[in-house]
Amino acid sequence: MFKVSKEIINQYKQESLDKRKEITPKFNLVELISPKELQLSKIIAEFLNPRGTHEQGNLFLDIFLNQFFKKLKVPKSNITVKTELGQNVNGQIDIFIDFNNEFGIVIENKPFAEDQDQQIIRYVEYLENNYSDEYLIIYLSKSGQGPSNKSLPKKDRERIGAKFSVISYENIKNWLVKCSKKTKENNAKRLTLLILELVEYINLEFLKTNQLNKKMLGKGIKDNILEAFEIKELWKTDKNALDNIWKETVNNLFNKTLPKLVFQELKKRKTIDDNWEFIEGDFNIKNKTARGFRIKRKEWNRFYYGILRNEITNIPDGSCYIFPAICSIKKEREGNSLNTKLQPNYSKKTNTEHIKVQWERPPTIWHANFPEEEFKIWNYEQWSEIKENGKTILYVADFLEKLINASEKDIGRKENEISKVPF
Repeated sequence: MFKVSKEIINQYKQESLDKRKEITPKFNLVELISPKELQLSKIIAEFLNPRGTHEQGNLFLDIFLNQFFKKLKVPKSNITVKTELGQNVNGQIDIFIDFNNEFGIVIENKPFAEDQDQQIIRYVEYLENNYSDEYLIIYLSKSGQGPSNKSLPKKDRERIGAKFSVISYENIKNWLVKCSKKTKENNAKRLTLLILELVEYINLEFLKTNQLNKKMLGKGIKDNILEAFEIKELWKTDKNALDNIWKETVNNLFNKTLPKLVFQELKKRKTIDDNWEFIEGDFNIKNKTARGFRIKRKEWNRFYYGILRNEITNIPDGSCYIFPAICSIKKEREGNSLNTKLQPNYSKKTNTEHIKVQWERPPTIWHANFPEEEFKIWNYEQWSEIKENGKTILYVADFLEKLINASEKDIGRKENEISKVPF
């Protein structure tokens, strides 16, 4: 990524339209992909928008439609592109393209999260109400997998037929490569570089390949090498200081950032509402504490959902064994705990293996291992994705959503039963 000074941008603004197409001063990938959130939908929408800051008009949209839908005929003017369209839609459409109020395209971007119930079929209903049969739904997934039946039932998918299409991020990469060739022909050098950087991001994030062109990055990669050398030298001279910074960073991510962002994600999905709360954790990566953060209904006095740390020692330094649980404030007397017959159902609903032996510090009513291997032991890969729309946030939110749906009513009933019984 390259930063452009305000002085240069101001100079660019004085140039002619042809010059603007060449240098694209406002188009800044750093602003679209921030370290805190990967707004992939916003980036794709910006490219598809004929009035986008890329200054290339319909170029990207035309290549997109020609690549995926050659026979599609849509108006070429009065095109509007929006992100997170929520008005009159029960949910939020990631990318919406309106062609002169005559044709509508929905792009549902699902690189990480799972579908919500009836999600795609709600968008179908919205499009049919506003565009009759003149619409198209594009389902963009990590590797080209389609939506779940709960999102788009089989009978509805068969009914809409060719109006529904699935594409992958490899398809998006190929589209961007074609776009970069055209912008290169247009002498839009900086824009071409930014597109190729996005292509490389897709290679690394979704295709797990590294085709980095060192000549393309030029000074950027040299700067990174110099920074890496400086960190190496600092590590040799003041290892303890860096180690403390690292420890504090990871602890804050797990105790503060993780619960806050997971809580926000669950509220956005309407899994929880304002009657819920979260309590920050007191996790410490250097100690063997098991306690992590809590999330619960405000009126619950005994039970809560927790993300805890297992005190396993035979794992690499800097790694932690993390697991989800339903916990109690104190060890419950017999008869006060949740119905043990219900607990295997929680495992079934979350695709986990039921563990009968429970913890005592803190007291767990139910706990399991995360079903995905990559989220059983957390290290740099998981810590680095504790950010808005990060993989760790979405995964934990997905799991808690299933667990809450499976157990919330049981916990509520038990809270009511023992509300007058003292600890």
